[in-house]
Amino acid sequence: MRELLHDPDARAIEDEVFEQDEIVHRMSAAIGALSKRDQLVLNHYYREERTLREISREIAVSESRVSQIRSAAVAKLGVLLNASQPAWAA
Repeated sequence: MRELLHDPDARAIEDEVFEQDEIVHRMSAAIGALSKRDQLVLNHYYREERTLREISREIAVSESRVSQIRSAAVAKLGVLLNASQPAWAA
């Protein structure tokens, strides 16, 4: 019965766990490559769910400047993640 249900093309659970670990590692490395200011803005905005206004008050720039910093940091992350993409993911 097991042979009938086995799909050789199906991904193993271990593969999915490994892939998630790889994604977390790549993301952490990419974030670590950003400037401290970029890291701070991304952390406050995405993890702490703070508003642009709250962040702007903390780092003493305008809300629009915080938005620009956030957008640029996200773009940098995209470049860094694409550059570190493993061959199996291409």
